[in-house]
Amino acid sequence: MKTLVSFFRVLLLLLAINCFTNSYAQISAGGIPPSFYFETENEILTTTENLPITFDVVAMREEDATRKLDNLPPRVGKTIPVNFTTENSGEWTLLPNGQDIWRLCIMAEDAIAIMLLYDKFEIPEGGKLFIYNEDRSQVIGAFTEINNPKKAEFSTEFVAGDIITLEYLAPTNTNYETPIVISGVGYAYNNLFVEKSPNGKQSHIDFRSDPCEVNINCPEGNNWQDQKKGVARIIIPAGGGYIFYCSGTIVNNTAQDLEPLFLSAYHCYNEATTTQINQSQYYFHYEYTGCPNSGIATQKTMTGATLLVITPMSGGSDGALLKLNNAIPASYDVYYNGWDRRNVGATSGVSIHHPDGDRKKISTFTSSLVSTGSINFGGGNITAPNSAWRVQWAPTVTNHGVTEGGSSGSPIFNQNGLVVGTLSGGGSFCTAPYQPDYYGKLWYHWDQMSNPAQKMQPYLDPANTGAEFIEGIFSIPLPPAENLTATYIDNCTKVVLEWDAPETTDVIKYKVFRDNSQIATNITQTTYTDDKFNQNAGHTWAVSVVYPSDESARISETLELCIKNFTVSLTANPEAGGTVSGEGDYEQNEEATVVATPNEKYKFINWTKGTSSVSTDSAYTFNVTADIALVANFEYISGIEENRKENFFTIYPNPADKLLNIVRKNVGKAQIAIYNNMGQLIQSYEINEQESQINITTLTSGIYLIRLIDGNISSTQSFLKK
Repeated sequence: MKTLVSFFRVLLLLLAINCFTNSYAQISAGGIPPSFYFETENEILTTTENLPITFDVVAMREEDATRKLDNLPPRVGKTIPVNFTTENSGEWTLLPNGQDIWRLCIMAEDAIAIMLLYDKFEIPEGGKLFIYNEDRSQVIGAFTEINNPKKAEFSTEFVAGDIITLEYLAPTNTNYETPIVISGVGYAYNNLFVEKSPNGKQSHIDFRSDPCEVNINCPEGNNWQDQKKGVARIIIPAGGGYIFYCSGTIVNNTAQDLEPLFLSAYHCYNEATTTQINQSQYYFHYEYTGCPNSGIATQKTMTGATLLVITPMSGGSDGALLKLNNAIPASYDVYYNGWDRRNVGATSGVSIHHPDGDRKKISTFTSSLVSTGSINFGGGNITAPNSAWRVQWAPTVTNHGVTEGGSSGSPIFNQNGLVVGTLSGGGSFCTAPYQPDYYGKLWYHWDQMSNPAQKMQPYLDPANTGAEFIEGIFSIPLPPAENLTATYIDNCTKVVLEWDAPETTDVIKYKVFRDNSQIATNITQTTYTDDKFNQNAGHTWAVSVVYPSDESARISETLELCIKNFTVSLTANPEAGGTVSGEGDYEQNEEATVVATPNEKYKFINWTKGTSSVSTDSAYTFNVTADIALVANFEYISGIEENRKENFFTIYPNPADKLLNIVRKNVGKAQIAIYNNMGQLIQSYEINEQESQINITTLTSGIYLIRLIDGNISSTQSFLKK
């Protein structure tokens, strides 16, 4: 059932925008959930999906402690299977502005955070999906048609707390079909925590590794600032319904075509289904901006991948090569790391990784990597001989970085900044920093497996060049639009945007944004007119260019609050009755004073706007908020003889409803004035004919006086308005 809600003061919302965080980690259009602009009849939705928790969280945390000692990928959550759609759950609401929204409240008691897994994610053009927590301190979205995955499955990132709300804005004039099918709720129970801003109004999810780890922006990372931009944290739902952390990196290929190839470890994906890999998430720039744990960089997230090659841990080198399901936007500033496939031990280098899912860390080695025989990782997982590099970490100026669970799959770089392997595991801990770790060799991943389907060479060297190493590259930013201008027109009620097209021929369309919210998506011209903005505030407009492969960065233009101009026009009635002053153009809310000065033998009666009296003061002061036409009404008073004779003029019908007929003896100019029973002038007319007709439909029912002034004679009669 749809519920009508009442309008909430938009100004209060604008003042409160800083009370919640709008997260742009995943590709999204930004913006504010529509319900935030309105006050609903019921603060809480009438229905909440309260999920049963059928697993033992305490027991799972005890198991996780053992897994940590074994350097296994840490478990962060457990998936609760569900089947929620816009048709079988939640509530539809009709907003006062005519928009339809669907909201679903999900509760998973005592969850640290909640993520959602989808078997279908097809937002139609014009649709928007937001997700936010109970106190609105974390908001993600809007997810729009740009988020629709190439595969059916999708996932959205963790949102803090054990109660979240999905809010879907349905587009107008479309055939309705449920846009999402939620198949799983990720219940976060360990290895993460919620951190709030000092004022308590903003939330973000955070993680904590052991104390010896070294942040990537400490001095140890100074020479690795390019390489770090390719390394990502992985969150993947996998075996047993658990959700895990790992690490990996985007890598270059010999075609250097920015194919989004992602290199990690086999054991990060070996228990994941194709559907779950399509729901995996890849977090770039997940790091602190400073050396201590302070300053948070803007993370960027990709969702979904396709497994291309695995080299198993048992009898292989524990490698995995995937292709992300979507091209990485150039605006993400991701570095496609170079590699060296030679079987030559690096003399020094680093590993960049996400231990325990934490923000990006760096571990340093200063002694040569050593090729090893088979490594027994337990559980029957014995690697092939000569398939791994052994590394021993060195103390550095900041601390003595090691690896942990969650570092699995991370790249190890040689002295030339090139990837030579991926982490399988090992024995290093903060309490045992000199114990070795083991990285599956890229040399072995390349072509050492006998099964052709387990060789990475065809993907990393698609042109079969035989290259043994290549450097990394950045994506080349696509040309943006140029010379954006924003101009108010029609007295500040519209803004015209104009821009120059980039010097290229493969532009598909343009997108237009206002205050980071997408407002138009299929613009093919280099101009756009916006007439739906809040006219009581300034705004920032932006334009991006959509190409076949990607979208350009936005260019923006900001306009301050526009001050409107309104016109005050004045008329004297009758014209011979006097003069008026004060008309002209005024700025919005400017104070105006208009003055009516009667001529000899006339007196001032009142100022009227339309048929309403607005003031009986000849000097009338008001604030101008719109165009206004005022009439100063005067009455002829000198030498007028009141004629009491019945036949001076007649009126009919009486009582009257819509029209009142006036018949007088004389012909020529005369004035008619209508007064209410309090003597206030309501209407005035000038007539010339012997028989005239006036419209009284705007008068309310009651008794009125009608006065006719003909030359120096006047006469008054009463009539009843039905």
